[in-house]
Amino acid sequence: MENLSGDKSQEYFADGMTDELIASLARISSIRVLSRTTAMEYKDSHESLGKIARDLGVDAVVEGTVLRSGDRVRITAELIQVSTDRHLWADTYESPIDDVLTLQNRVASAIVEQIRIQLTSQDKTRLASRRLVKPEAYEDFLKGLFYWNKRSREDLLKAIDYFQLAIVKDPQYALAYAGLADCYGILGAAIVGTVPTIEVAPKAEAAAMKAVELDDSLAETQTALATVQFNYKWDWKAAERGFRRAIELNPNYATAHQRYSLYLTAMGRRSESLLEMERARSLDPLSVSMNFSLGWRLYMAREYDRAIVQLNDAIEMDPTFVLPHIVLGQAYEQNGEFAKAIAELEKTAIMSHQSPPVIAALGHVYAVAGRINEAHKILEELQSESQTGYVSPFYVALVYAGLKDESRTMEWLEKAYADRSNSMVFANVDPRLDNLRSDPKFQHLLERMKFAF
Repeated sequence: MENLSGDKSQEYFADGMTDELIASLARISSIRVLSRTTAMEYKDSHESLGKIARDLGVDAVVEGTVLRSGDRVRITAELIQVSTDRHLWADTYESPIDDVLTLQNRVASAIVEQIRIQLTSQDKTRLASRRLVKPEAYEDFLKGLFYWNKRSREDLLKAIDYFQLAIVKDPQYALAYAGLADCYGILGAAIVGTVPTIEVAPKAEAAAMKAVELDDSLAETQTALATVQFNYKWDWKAAERGFRRAIELNPNYATAHQRYSLYLTAMGRRSESLLEMERARSLDPLSVSMNFSLGWRLYMAREYDRAIVQLNDAIEMDPTFVLPHIVLGQAYEQNGEFAKAIAELEKTAIMSHQSPPVIAALGHVYAVAGRINEAHKILEELQSESQTGYVSPFYVALVYAGLKDESRTMEWLEKAYADRSNSMVFANVDPRLDNLRSDPKFQHLLERMKFAF
C-alpha cells in the first residue's frame, strides 16, 4: 500500500495497512499469501508486476494506496492477474479510522470474490471476526509493529512502549499483547543477550497468556504463547499443540511455521523441521530471517555443506545481518575447515562489536583448533563483559566444551539451566556438545528438561 499523504511520518500507517490486508487474506485457507517481509521488498520497486510475480511464483498481485486525512481513511485497491496483465477488479473504500479493520475485511472479501475462491464456513468466520479497536490504540499498535520489524534492541524497547500504550488505550487488544510477548521473548533470547531470560520470561508469559485469553482464534496469539512454552517453560507438549493450532488457524502465517520448525529442531525431528522451514520460506521467500533460519536448521541437521550454501545466500541478501555469519563459522568448524571458521568469526566479532554469542562461537573453534591461549582469552573477555552486562552462562559453557573441560562445561550448563537460558532448548542436538553425550551428569540435565530419548 502506497502512502499518499506525502508525510513520511505516516509511512508506518501505510505499512500497517499492508500488514493488515495480508493478515486478512492469509486467513483464507485455500490461497497462498506471501508474507510481509517479501511484500515490502517491492514497496518502492520499479520492476514490472509481471517480473515481480514471476520472481515470487504468484498468479495475482494486489496493489493500492492509503490516504489518511484527519479521522478518516481511504483505501484504493486493485487486483491484477499478472499472466495477462488484466485488471480484474478495483475499488475505493472510505471509513472513519475507528472502523478501519472492518474496512480491510471488506477489501479482503472483495478480492476473494474476484478470484473465485469458495470460502469455507471457517474462512467466513475468520474474515468476519475482527473486533473493533480504538483508533488511538490501533495507531500505537502499528507503531509497535513498525519497530518490532526492525529487531534491534533499541527498536524492540520502542516497540514495547508502543504496544503497552496500545494496551492502556484498549485493554482488550489481543494482538498488542501478542506483540508485547514477542518483544520480551526476543529480548530474553540468548542470541540477543542483553537481558537475563529469567527476568523477561515471566513478562512474555503473562502477555502471551493474556493474548490467548482475549482471542484464541488468532494464529498470532497462539504462536506467541507456544513460543513462551517452548523457549522458557520447556513444556514441549503444550508448545507443539500451540504451534499446530496456530498453523491450523492460519496456514499462511510464516512465523508459525518458522517457530514450529525451531521446536522440531530442538526435539531432534530433523526431517520434519526442514520441511516446516521450507514451508515458512515459501511464504516469505525474500526474508533474510527465513533464509538464515533454513541455513541454521540445516546446520543443526548436520547437513553442513548444504548449510554453508544456504547461509551464504542469506548473507548475500543482507551482509550486515550477523546471525548467518555466526552459524556459517560454526558450519565451517563442523566441516573441519578451522581456518575458514576462525576467519569468518573473527570478522563477525568486529562487525558485532564483540557480541557475546559471536566471541563464544569463536572461543569454541579456537579451542577445537588447538589455539588454547586464544580460547582462554575469550573466556576472560566473556567474564569481563558479564561484570557490566548480561552474558548467558551457555556461552561460557561452549568455550569450556571446546576445551574439553567437562567439569567446567557442566558447571556453566547448570547455571544456564538455572537462568532458563533459551539456548538450553538445543542442548540435546547442538553438535558442539557432542563430547558430553555419554556423561551421566549431562544426561541427567537433559532428563530434568524432560527431553525424550
